[in-house]
Amino acid sequence: MKSVEDSTQDVKRYRIERDNEDLQKLISGTEFTMNPFDEEPNDGSLYCLSLGKAVSDKVKNDLTNCIETGQKWCDEFKDGRFET
Repeated sequence: MKSVEDSTQDVKRYRIERDNEDLQKLISGTEFTMNPFDEEPNDGSLYCLSLGKAVSDKVKNDLTNCIETGQKWCDEFKDGRFET
């Protein structure tokens, strides 16, 4: 026989208080760092969501150009291996 999960634990007072405290920690964390849900335009930087800090230009360039770089490497590989 399968046991049924007891959902009444989620509505106990201590659980609700703990969940509300966790939510407040999350909200205050986004207020003191960059808010990823902010509608205002940013300064053009790429931000790490977990830290709320801008990444370095090297990382930004690597991430924003990864598709083009990958395509270039793929083409170079094919040209070097399958010359016509």
